[in-house]
Amino acid sequence: MMLFMPLVYELGFNIDSWDNMPTDLLAARDNLYSTFLLIPIFALGGILLWAYLSATRRSQVEYE
Repeated sequence: MMLFMPLVYELGFNIDSWDNMPTDLLAARDNLYSTFLLIPIFALGGILLWAYLSATRRSQVEYE
């Protein structure tokens, strides 16, 4: 993610052809860029949830 983020920013915002595009296409570009930014946040949330569930798991001795 950290390696490709500058490339995604360059493709999304620093290309001259974006100046002549319709606003609907620009809105789709911005939504895609925001989604690309949210992927690591959801991944970290999943990892934290998995860690919490593993740490609070009951052992087999408690069920006997």
